[in-house]
Amino acid sequence: MRRLQFLIAAVVAIMLTSCGSIGLIQIDQLQPAKIAFPEQVRNVAVVNNVPPAEYDSAYYVRSGKREYEGNGSVLTQDLATALAEGKYFDKVVICDSLLYQNSLEDSQTYHPLHQEQVEQLVNDLDADMIISADRLYIKNKDVQVYDDLFDSIESAAEAKYVSLVHLYIPGREKPFMTLTEKDSLTFVLYGSLKDREIADEVAKHAGYKLSDALIPYWLNIQRTYYDGGISDMRDAGVAFRENNLDEAYRLWNKVYTSKKGKIKARAAFNIALYYEMKDDLEKAVEFIGKAESLVKELNDNDRNMIHYYKVALLSRQKDIVQLNIQMRRFNKQNDTSN
Repeated sequence: MRRLQFLIAAVVAIMLTSCGSIGLIQIDQLQPAKIAFPEQVRNVAVVNNVPPAEYDSAYYVRSGKREYEGNGSVLTQDLATALAEGKYFDKVVICDSLLYQNSLEDSQTYHPLHQEQVEQLVNDLDADMIISADRLYIKNKDVQVYDDLFDSIESAAEAKYVSLVHLYIPGREKPFMTLTEKDSLTFVLYGSLKDREIADEVAKHAGYKLSDALIPYWLNIQRTYYDGGISDMRDAGVAFRENNLDEAYRLWNKVYTSKKGKIKARAAFNIALYYEMKDDLEKAVEFIGKAESLVKELNDNDRNMIHYYKVALLSRQKDIVQLNIQMRRFNKQNDTSN
């Protein structure tokens, strides 16, 4: 979590043009969470307030659309596990005991926690914030999917879900934040597929998806670069694939300062990638702008590559601002330890 630099996960050269001039790289980027918490929120507790799970049968039955409550226990456990693995909070505590209480006078499915409950949970669990998992609504339907391995159409179950989480802090009557996530999973039907398997897998998936909204998370992305052509560009590509970024930059910069037109623009594009991987977004945007200034010398494919990369870099710049704010708590910890 404390490292903001990019990590090369894998490098795969691909042929996208007749001369093999485009390469593809996969890198991991730390993404900001959707929600920013005060730095005082250090200890959190995840509690299970989901209505009891409902399963109509032991095995999945092809009966069209079916709706039911998911497994709140699994959702709570995997959400807490994901938060603990992220090491963003100092402590993550789980309260897996079902807090949900059905009331005959209240027909609504979601029952919010009362202020007294929140205060007691905060004290008992030594938490600054309560993360209450409140709903996991699942809708199954029969679908057909293509199996490219066997080149055949298979029967499957699609499970769409909506999860609902509320965040509580002591001293407030109502939750200060509501979080919902929607997604779907597909399960190829086989003889022993059970409703519980579907519900549990959906709950696990939903727990980790919710954690991405609550804490910064790693995301694998793809970037393209120019590889091939003149000798310096080929040599730079070799250095780049061997993770010798500085040597690749030296050769790309040599091309950029000595050539004109299309080759110069392509070198500028690659230099922008170098600076992105060095966490210097300002220089990356500067060099993608230099590549864009030579757009008249380029074909449509080059123009599109430059345009989409510029959009991605500008978006990343905004993410970095938000991410730096969220990671500030670690800087203060380092200052204190020193």
